[in-house]
Amino acid sequence: MPVRFDGRTNFECGITSGELGVFYSSLNGSAEYSIGLSKVYATVWRPEEISTIKYKSYIDLIIRPRIGHAQEYHKLTEYNIVTILEKIIDFDSLSRSVISIALQIVSEDGPILSVCFNAAVMALLDLGIPMKCFPFATSIAETRAFYGYQESKPQLVIDPTNIEYEKCMNCSTFVVDTKRNEIISCIINKGAGVSHNKHIDGFSPSTISVAASKKMYTYIKQVIMESIKEKLIKQYNNSLF
Repeated sequence: MPVRFDGRTNFECGITSGELGVFYSSLNGSAEYSIGLSKVYATVWRPEEISTIKYKSYIDLIIRPRIGHAQEYHKLTEYNIVTILEKIIDFDSLSRSVISIALQIVSEDGPILSVCFNAAVMALLDLGIPMKCFPFATSIAETRAFYGYQESKPQLVIDPTNIEYEKCMNCSTFVVDTKRNEIISCIINKGAGVSHNKHIDGFSPSTISVAASKKMYTYIKQVIMESIKEKLIKQYNNSLF
């Protein structure tokens, strides 16, 4: 199997890290999510009743880049995340409410959509916002460029870095329902995107995205359980004094 620019194999993710409740506030939910050299902080405020003429609940989301002002692709990322979350959040119990989400990009190496989305989902979980499923996003690129040479046939790589993203032909971000093992959404990041059904060098992008999301879900579930235990211990300790 070819060696990538950072030494990983095709279907190997970067080092993943996640944490809930990073800002230690009972008024909002917060989370940190990183994969490889990309890191995003997310904050979700408690739902507030809509004071405008809007007749249904909605999401107000903003992405703050590491430096400077938000670019066009940041705005497109905001739109894609909101569109997906509107399908996932259970608004039946949050009638006429606005959910405000802020995403701070700390570092960026490759497609940032999946990192922002996963950070937002973790912050929603930290606040206890009801969702219809546990979604997870993974970026997959189609490329011939590998460390030191070009492959004759295009191959799939998961979690592409910035260099791999610049050299790839196509790239998509898959959002997976980790409970049903179904793809909720597929967003094109570059080129024509990576097709759901097309097999590339014998591999299906949809199968790879589901497998990667399930693996990440197992890790994030452990993070959530540790966070719950920590909060319970703090509440118990506070009740003693």
